Amino acid sequence: MILLKGIFYGVYAAIYGSIIGTGLSFGVHYLFKGVVDIEWSLPWINNGIACVGAVVTVLIATAWPMYRLTKSTIVDALRKEN
Repeated sequence: MILLKGIFYGVYAAIYGSIIGTGLSFGVHYLFKGVVDIEWSLPWINNGIACVGAVVTVLIATAWPMYRLTKSTIVDALRKEN
């Protein structure tokens, strides 16, 4: 369940990041439109790499605390706090 929640966080981060990144990319292209003559297109490959990277990063960030939780018992963790 924890990994599934991590995957959802990664997908949401990838979607929002792709939208914001594509908008910023178009904004930079629009600013330099008169200076550099380059055609702008949607960066599909870059968005795909960023999506995979976001999901993998969130999964790694989720898996490490989950591993630590499964390694110790709740009683031992509470004893260490006191």
